[in-house]
Amino acid sequence: MVKEELKGFSIEISFLVHATEDEKKLFDIIKSSFNLYPEIFTKTVFEGHYGNPIYKYTAYIKGNLAQHVLKTIFERLDVIDKDNLAKDIGERIDEHKNLYLRIEKSSLFKKFFRLGTSNVIYLKLIPKNKVGNIKNFYKNLIIGLENP
Repeated sequence: MVKEELKGFSIEISFLVHATEDEKKLFDIIKSSFNLYPEIFTKTVFEGHYGNPIYKYTAYIKGNLAQHVLKTIFERLDVIDKDNLAKDIGERIDEHKNLYLRIEKSSLFKKFFRLGTSNVIYLKLIPKNKVGNIKNFYKNLIIGLENP
């Protein structure tokens, strides 16, 4: 059932790279964590407060790669964060039934991912199919992916 549910997802993933961060190191860990290559991202340049460049990378992922990314996220998400996510799932869903997550960039270097609020990778999970009770749908998805 979970595998079928995953087929209907696409993901928007984005993150910022500040002048003090190692862009190559960040892409290396994204590649090893999610199997995503820099080439799939579009790059936008902004000017920071002190005139330093800030790069925003955005990618839209669908199909088998989106399934792989979703599975990786929920398999590696910290147990406490999974519980909190399941409890507060309604606060992370918009009117279009998209689910928003923020994963700490620093946690990519660990064996588990942590949800965070700053210096994060932004994820927008977009269900393709119309779902009735979206809160239960996402809770079941999280639990189903937690237990491979």
